[in-house]
Amino acid sequence: MSILGKYFWGLGFTMLFLPLVHGQNVQVHWMTWDQAISKSKVEKKKVLVEIYTVWCSFCKKLDAVTLKEPDIAEYINENFYPVRLDAQCKTPIEILGKSYKYKDGYNDLARELTFGRLAFPTLVFMDENFRVIQPIPGMRSADELEMIMHFYAKDYYKDTPWDNFVIMFQNRFEKQAPSTRTVKGKN
Repeated sequence: MSILGKYFWGLGFTMLFLPLVHGQNVQVHWMTWDQAISKSKVEKKKVLVEIYTVWCSFCKKLDAVTLKEPDIAEYINENFYPVRLDAQCKTPIEILGKSYKYKDGYNDLARELTFGRLAFPTLVFMDENFRVIQPIPGMRSADELEMIMHFYAKDYYKDTPWDNFVIMFQNRFEKQAPSTRTVKGKN
């Protein structure tokens, strides 16, 4: 094989696997509350809060498995301002003119966002004005989380009952010809 042939073979090989390598590096771009508030003044997006504790094994699994999925991380970054909250944070947290303090083992912000029902992990979906839409407690698979995120990001929660949405979401590919299917979670 000539030098030029080897060059093009190597280039083609690299181009073939570049998307796979690139997709593996997608991560959730976690931000602070201040960053989320500041960015929301420029571009309105919903907020996704992951409430966790350092001792919670399911929190670690959510981070290591579900939130590491490239499609999930990309969807979060595109549709939400993602913020992490250690429920046992002892440092007071100031948000939108209100101070949340550590009391009885947990930060009051974690209590408020979960309506007093502390469970770990909990993903809290907030609207563009930082009002809680819904806290979702427990570990979720990538498939479950994809559906839940779509429900809130695309405002289906406003007028579609969850059970109807689940059926619609699960059937979204069955109505399309195989050649016209879009990437999971992008439609």
